[in-house]
Amino acid sequence: APAPGKASLNLLKMLREGLLVGVRAAVHKARKSEVAVRVDGLRVRSNGGWRDITVEVVPVAVGAARAALLMVVFEEVSAGRPPAAPWPEPEAGSDDDLASENERLRQELAATREYLQSLVEQQEAANEELQSANEEIQSSNEELQSINEELETSKEEIQSSNEELATVNDELSHRNVELAQVNDDLVNLLGSVQMAIVMLDADLCIRRFTPAAEKLFNLIRGDIGRPISDIKLNVDIPNLDTLVRGVIATASMTDLDLQDREGHWYLLRIDPYRTLDNRIDGVVIVLVDVHSLKRSEEVLRRQNELLEQAHEPIFIWELDGGITYWNRAAEEAYGYTKDEVLGRISYELLATSPSGTFLKQVLKRDGRWSGDLVHTRRDGQKIIVESHMVLARDTGGRHLVVEANRPITERKQTEQILRRRADDLVQADRHKDEFLAMLAHELRNPLAPLRNIVEVLRAPATDDATRDHAMEIMDRQIQSMARLIDDLLDVSRITLGRIQLRIEPVRLDIIVQRAVDQIQSRLDAKGQTLSLSLPKEPIYLSVDMVRMDQILGNLLSNASKFTERGGRIWLAAERAAERVIVRVRDEGIGIEAAALPLIFDLFMRATRSVEHGGLGIGLTLVRRLVELHGGNVEARSGGRGAGSEFTVSLPVLEQLPPMTRNRAGTTDLPAASEEGRRILVIDDNVDSAETSAMLLRAVNHDVRTAHDGPSGLRAAEAFRPELVLLDIGLPGMNGYEVARELRRLPGLARTVIVAVTGYGEEESRRQAREASMDHFLTKPMDLDRIYEIIAELPDPEA
Repeated sequence: APAPGKASLNLLKMLREGLLVGVRAAVHKARKSEVAVRVDGLRVRSNGGWRDITVEVVPVAVGAARAALLMVVFEEVSAGRPPAAPWPEPEAGSDDDLASENERLRQELAATREYLQSLVEQQEAANEELQSANEEIQSSNEELQSINEELETSKEEIQSSNEELATVNDELSHRNVELAQVNDDLVNLLGSVQMAIVMLDADLCIRRFTPAAEKLFNLIRGDIGRPISDIKLNVDIPNLDTLVRGVIATASMTDLDLQDREGHWYLLRIDPYRTLDNRIDGVVIVLVDVHSLKRSEEVLRRQNELLEQAHEPIFIWELDGGITYWNRAAEEAYGYTKDEVLGRISYELLATSPSGTFLKQVLKRDGRWSGDLVHTRRDGQKIIVESHMVLARDTGGRHLVVEANRPITERKQTEQILRRRADDLVQADRHKDEFLAMLAHELRNPLAPLRNIVEVLRAPATDDATRDHAMEIMDRQIQSMARLIDDLLDVSRITLGRIQLRIEPVRLDIIVQRAVDQIQSRLDAKGQTLSLSLPKEPIYLSVDMVRMDQILGNLLSNASKFTERGGRIWLAAERAAERVIVRVRDEGIGIEAAALPLIFDLFMRATRSVEHGGLGIGLTLVRRLVELHGGNVEARSGGRGAGSEFTVSLPVLEQLPPMTRNRAGTTDLPAASEEGRRILVIDDNVDSAETSAMLLRAVNHDVRTAHDGPSGLRAAEAFRPELVLLDIGLPGMNGYEVARELRRLPGLARTVIVAVTGYGEEESRRQAREASMDHFLTKPMDLDRIYEIIAELPDPEA
């Protein structure tokens, strides 16, 4: 179809007179508004007359596009009615005709005006389009100019590229020459390599191979380009395709050991084939003959197994270098793993003694060395080894030292211990002889006056004063012997941890006074003076009274023993914060500086002189007892002849418990009881039983004696005693068995049984408790304690 504007022009040319203005205006309006436009009252000349016409212009859309066609419909006003004769031409001068003509002319004029307005608008739009087109043309000119400049630049670049291509062409020619040379080199290299090498491309086709590969892989020159899987190889390579594809996929090397049909060992290595741009384009298969190496490895493996199974540390080190081998026993002995020691200097690592310089000199001179070495483990512990070294040379010409060691630390320590023990035994034997000699001396000292007193008492001319004096001496000597035996037993108990303290609150001045009372007779005998200095305010201690007697009694006894006749001794006590300090000082022979640190050791004596005596157990007992009370003891001396001072520090009892009882000392023989108690003494020592009975009868008690278990039980059944003093070490039936039988007798349920024995260890006490004994006393009996037990007996009438 022709363009819309052109179609409208053709239509207008076809219109009759009277339709041009109206149809042209309707067409323009319909195209602009895209809606139907209707024009009424148009007149057209027809057959010499006029007809009234209505024109309707309707836009017609084609498909989905906007209206592109116009449909012009001409409709006669009188349509539908019978046709009438054409109107005659109006006569000139008629007013109606003039009016009608004027109206028509006005309409045509309005339509013409509207059409001209439309033409003006179209002209303006055309001018704007022309102006826009002009601008586009100018822009196109500028773009064309820019393109022209770019073309000039491209021309220059093409010229430069031509020059570069010429240079590249020259380089390619040179590279072709080099490539030909490299190819020749590669061919010659592969031909001269005595190693089976096969190159495969990415499709596993053979690219190249060496002459050595022809036999092992069963290849010929015509196999180049064939897949490797099509060839039956002389060496069985399991899953070769899988291995090769795995190397290509992972771009990593793989290797494995394999054998040919004759049992010859080879190392198969498959490496990725890399191009210059680092692209994987196949693989390189290398087959290395390792049969001799395998045999050597097998020999070395067996040797290593033997060395690894050895119980002795074995390692190998270069004479002028580090460690090259280190077995499992060496790891266990020295604490270093194989990875930690390889390459390190052995004698520096182990701090060897004698030095590494000495060992190297001997090895260079003699080729071997044997002896004892001291090594240092990783944890710093010193170990002694019996070492054997041999200098050897390997195939590479290196000087290697094979060192085999046997740890003998325990043996050496045992030898040292045995040597020390032998020395200690010799020393102990010497001390034993000295101790026995001194013990005999200490026991004979009280026996001599006791023997003399017996003779004095037998003499008929002995008066009462002499007899009383003799009795005092006898009592003193017996107490001395008892104290000596008690000290020996107490040292044993303390050493074994079997001693038990009977703690009670006691005033310090009472403790000191009891100790002074014990030593006063000795001081008087030697004419010595004791000076006391005690705090004015009362100080209480939580102690075992008997053990405190031993502590201060031993210190005062030693001070008197080592001080000359007429000398002076000081005992001073003072409070320091929560402790009390007791000092015992003398002006005696003093203690040498070398002996001072050992003065509290068992059997240690400041002097070996028989004149001063002593078993060397008193100070040991003092220190152990003080420590059991939570205190400490120290010794000071200015040396020989400067006297000595012992300081005891004990905790003070800050708050007294209710009903505190102050023990005052020994109990004198009680007065005769108005009503005596029935007491049975069972002891196989007749003298001991009779003397005990004599003492108790002297205070109005009814006493019976028996000297074995069965007779004691018969006496108890007939006598019904209130108190039984029962010896433990009875012949046949011992005291524990007698006690159990006594508890079974009727009427003896309230009888108090006291164990009396020379065995004072804790085991004896435990057995006494199990046998239902009420008290436990050691010989010689503490009479004060016996009188206390009697006083505590229940009332017989209760």
